[in-house]
Amino acid sequence: MAKLDKYHGFVVSGSPYDAYGDDYWILKLCSLLRILYAKEKKVLGVCFGHQVLCRALGGKVRKSSTGWDIGVRGVSIVKDCFLDDVMEVDGFEGQASVEIPKSLAIIECHQDEVSEVPAGAEIISVSEKTGVEMFTFDGHVMGIQGHPEYTKDILCNLIDRLLNNGCIEKTTNSRAPKIASQMTCRRKPSFVISKFPTKYPARTDTASGTCARLSISGFIPPTVQLNSFNF
Repeated sequence: MAKLDKYHGFVVSGSPYDAYGDDYWILKLCSLLRILYAKEKKVLGVCFGHQVLCRALGGKVRKSSTGWDIGVRGVSIVKDCFLDDVMEVDGFEGQASVEIPKSLAIIECHQDEVSEVPAGAEIISVSEKTGVEMFTFDGHVMGIQGHPEYTKDILCNLIDRLLNNGCIEKTTNSRAPKIASQMTCRRKPSFVISKFPTKYPARTDTASGTCARLSISGFIPPTVQLNSFNF
């Protein structure tokens, strides 16, 4: 486990597996995440990563009673102090001209969800479909149910794959054109949350703040490709 100290942060990506499952590698991942938490390492979980991170730290995960959520979903930031923290960390505190949105659109593709966050964790984002879209824990752990790394093509290809594997019904797949049209407009972000940075140098020296990727099954674009850690 000494190898863990070489990294400043970790990203747990998406996966086709259930975060509440008892597969050996999932249980081992939960154990590793608890070690990372105890070491106060920065950890970001996305989709499956969001769910398994929550489970590992004492929360609860379940299959959604409303079924799949696939497409562009509007989510609301509900924790005002989180926005204040972002302003302070990024050096924008006191600058009235900076506008941080209290809602955002994010690509979703999941049928499981977090039903209860760990004791002491804070829910910072919700949607009509999912009660826990984002959460933070002790200032160095963050989970995001949606996929900020997905593009239109990735989502549409994933929908086709799910349909061909019989995971979703044709009625769900018929939404693909609408989903694509929702994503034709690409804008640069108006702000960057540096507390959980979106860009990491693909290097191995600890001085540069490198991160390790724990789950290899999800997609991470080449521009933010991270070094893999085999646990």
